[in-house]
Amino acid sequence: MKKTLFILAIALCGAGVLSAQSMKGFVSGGNTGGIDVSFGMPVADITTTNDYIVSVEKPFSQLEEVTIDTTVLGGTDYDDGYFAFHPVTMADSGTHKTYKKLVAPKNLDVLATLHLNVLPCGPGDTVTDANGNKYATVPVAGYCWTKENLRTTSNSSVAYNENADNALIYGLLYPWYDAVDVDPDGSEEPTTHQVNGVDYVQGICPDGWHIPTEEEFDALSTVNTQDLRATTLWTDPHSGENTNSSGFTALPAGKYNNDLTRFEGLGTETSWWSTTFYTSGSGIITSAKVYICAWYCSTNIESIIPIKDKVSVRCVKEY
Repeated sequence: MKKTLFILAIALCGAGVLSAQSMKGFVSGGNTGGIDVSFGMPVADITTTNDYIVSVEKPFSQLEEVTIDTTVLGGTDYDDGYFAFHPVTMADSGTHKTYKKLVAPKNLDVLATLHLNVLPCGPGDTVTDANGNKYATVPVAGYCWTKENLRTTSNSSVAYNENADNALIYGLLYPWYDAVDVDPDGSEEPTTHQVNGVDYVQGICPDGWHIPTEEEFDALSTVNTQDLRATTLWTDPHSGENTNSSGFTALPAGKYNNDLTRFEGLGTETSWWSTTFYTSGSGIITSAKVYICAWYCSTNIESIIPIKDKVSVRCVKEY
């Protein structure tokens, strides 16, 4: 079964737009124009605008249900006052067993516009980096992620404990400036490029992929830590609770602490660079935001660390 990404944008009708909300996720079921969709509405109401985008606009009173993969929201409820997702269990489709239902909003005057962007990301899909390393991919929380940490070599990348075997298992560790491909002195900001109106930083990621943004990490952080973590190699007190039900397969790659000149955390935590950075009073970039997946937190947590520290990199597909 094909998977598609939908963006659900909602605006109050009437004299001007009063509010807008958005949500992303994978939908499945039905078929039109080669794209799988299920909206609880006739297929005839769906318009294909090109090979990659499908759109439909309906009052919520006519849009009763959307079924989506639970990995979108990590199995949690969602309710922002306009629309809500609540768990329901459905028959095994052959791909997924548990789905969520879109519940009618509290304000039925809300007009729903759904835009579906084809996101070719699933079991068996791969991406190759500049060194010829091939990575599996996985859809999690509405985005297509590399299923493994990068192993692309850079000027300052290093394997944990400088052991090449660790690089093969856990990927390499990078300072932020290598991850986003800027000078080490912090004098320049990362170069961005636009895809469909969205700014991305490719950095060390393969073509068509980018260093994750805060928004993308925030979505990933809606997934429970145990559902992100691989079921092997973790040595912490909660390692037996890991399910990796998301397929993200986070491994405890540890980090390199530049101030203490030592490697830390192998077996108990992993961190990934984001594109968010912070400057000193003189305008020099000195630190950047990482997202940490560790046994002591139920979901990923944010932290700000020096750009000379070295942590892992995951990439997100552009669409």
